[in-house]
This record gives sequence, structure tokens and C-alpha cells, in this order.
Amino acid sequence: MSVVLRGLIDSVDIAVYSYVKPGAPHRYSLRFKDLRPYVALLTSSLRNYLKSIELGASVAAGSLGFVDIGLGTLIRDSIQDNISYLKRVHLPEFHIFMIPACVAASYTLRMRDKFVVQTYISARKSLLSYTGPQEVLKIYEALKNAGGDVSRALYESSLTSSKIISESLTLEEFLNLLSSNYKYLSFATTKYNYVLEASNAFIKEYEKEGDLNASAIASYSTLLSALGTAVKFPHKLEDKENFKKVLSLDVELSNKNVDYSPTLSPLTEAILVSLLTIYPPK
Repeated sequence: MSVVLRGLIDSVDIAVYSYVKPGAPHRYSLRFKDLRPYVALLTSSLRNYLKSIELGASVAAGSLGFVDIGLGTLIRDSIQDNISYLKRVHLPEFHIFMIPACVAASYTLRMRDKFVVQTYISARKSLLSYTGPQEVLKIYEALKNAGGDVSRALYESSLTSSKIISESLTLEEFLNLLSSNYKYLSFATTKYNYVLEASNAFIKEYEKEGDLNASAIASYSTLLSALGTAVKFPHKLEDKENFKKVLSLDVELSNKNVDYSPTLSPLTEAILVSLLTIYPPK
């Protein structure tokens, strides 16, 4: 499934290095000067992504069921690989979005021979609802050990290992509960429709302008709107004056300590769905 791997690498590259995304990492950022750790979320855990692509195809072939994927193991191992490689893991939740995305995308392409969004959505939904407490526990422990905002959200929530087991929480239920303390995870569950809207915004912008970077900004803007922000900015940097204005907004948000970097996870998934949709058929 080389097309999924290609889409995955392209989506991470575009999500991280695209034009100015006020409040989030981008190629011109004065705040997020080192973008390598965000790309390393993928590169340091690539073995797990290759495995997830293989497993998605195996489910489509009928040799495995979604319940047999071991999604918690894949996500846990990805976070642990990041911890081993990076001094600090900025977005451990990245894998909660992208491991299921790769399984579902691989499944879809094997089942349909082309990318069909509704098949992808159904497969992704099955993964989250069929991943049970034992696998969820692996994700819980990995997030707890990763540090950062998600780890703090876990400590502030009512979620414990005993609660996960006693209430037989699925991954979907676990993420719904945790999103109360970490709003960005709602993009994986209750606000997932905004990820799809962000994908549609990407495709619409690309069909109009043929610019992947501007398309990524259109996606990013959609996700910010879902968060209820009032941040407005142009998607295409047409001249120096325009560039200065949007960069000034980025600096202003930085000075106010506004950080939208967690949107990179749902943004990357939205871009992956978009790319797999627009890639020419083999």
C-alpha cells in the first residue's frame, strides 16, 4: 500500500511546513523554530505505521477483524518510540489520530481499489469502537508517561486504569472522557465532522488554486473555527504586505501565549484524507 505511505509522508510534510499558520508551527515561525520534532513523530515510529498499513489490508482481505488489530499496542509503541528518540514529545496524541487513519485508509484502498471517504469513515469508527479496555489501558499508560498537556489532562481527569477496566471503556469512550480536559481530542470523536470539513476545504482550495500550502491553511482555518476562535487570515500569501500582516498576527498570538500546535494532529489526518482523494488513480 505504497499510496498510503506516500500520503502519510506528504500529509505530515504539508501540515508542518506549510505557509503561516497563526498560533501553530510553520516554516516561517519565529516561535516554533525547530520543526524537526513534529516530523520525528512519524519518522521515529515509522515501523508502527508500516505495520498499521499492512494490518488494514489484512482486515480487508478477511484474515483479521478490526478487534484483532491491536490498536492500543500500535499507538503505545509509537509513543514509546518517540520518547526514546526525542527529549520531549510535543504531541503524543498525534498517533491517536494517525495510526487509525492509516489502518482505515489501507483497508479502504484494499476493499474499494480506490479511496472512498464513506468506507474510510466507517472503518475508522469501527476501530475506535472495537478497541477495548485492555488496549485502551496501553494507550493510557503511554500518554501518562509521555508528559505534556495530554499527561496533565489525564491527571486532572477522573480517568484511572481501574476505571478503564471496571467500566470496560472502548477507545472512543476513553477519548470522549479525556476530551473534557483536552479539547483537541474531541476532533477524534464528537467533532470529527470538522476534520472532514477541513478535508473538504483543502480539496476545494486545491481545485481552485492548485497550491497544497494554501490548501493546508484553508484546512487549518476550518479547525480553528471549530474551536470557536476569532482568528481570521488569508490562505494565500500573494504579496509581501499580506505576508507581513499574517506573520504579525502569528507574533501577536505568540506574545499572548496562544498555542494551537495540537491542531497539527487533526490537520494531518484531514490532509491525508484529502490527498488520498485527489491522488490520480494507478
